[in-house]
Amino acid sequence: MRHTVTILIGQDLKPLTAPLGKYILKYGEADASSYYNAMTWSCEEDGTIIKKAVKANSPDSDFVSTMQDQYNTTLEDFKTISGTNKELEIRHFFQNLHQSTVTINNPGDSNSLLISLIVPLYDIEACKEVIKIVEATSSIQARYTIMLVGLCESLGSIISAEDYNGITVEEEEKKKSAQREMLQRLTELKLEQNTFEQIVLMQNTNS
Repeated sequence: MRHTVTILIGQDLKPLTAPLGKYILKYGEADASSYYNAMTWSCEEDGTIIKKAVKANSPDSDFVSTMQDQYNTTLEDFKTISGTNKELEIRHFFQNLHQSTVTINNPGDSNSLLISLIVPLYDIEACKEVIKIVEATSSIQARYTIMLVGLCESLGSIISAEDYNGITVEEEEKKKSAQREMLQRLTELKLEQNTFEQIVLMQNTNS
């Protein structure tokens, strides 16, 4: 089995990370959790905050109300990148991530760590973080393979329904314009960086 880290980028996707970790615990194979990690990556006032989905601690009781309680997950602080040299810190983070994940005791079937980046294409700041991550992993010796899942603007009302209630036509067009711009930049990046192997688009329309 191959080691995989899925990173959901941006504030809009942060609430989805713990449920994703829960899904893997519940439906994955018996040892899947040791090969799979889900993280959230968001820029906040204190810096870039990285949290990891982990199994929630059981209460101090032998009583379990339902089978669902076995798979409860929560977000745990993992890393904060807040220094003046953010590029260096990101590179150092991914160097350490590879060393602590693909180990001698748990090597998996490849020494390349697969990173799945999930990002709303209409969020320019989140897409800029993708660019930083791709460039960082391309400049370190540890082997990385990156797949990008780009979420189109048509999914915005599903991902963050509250923010989309009452959105104006102008705001909607602005998001579509940002999506086109970011998709073009990320396509160019794929041609430039050897770790960046695939772009997958998801949308809420048949067009």
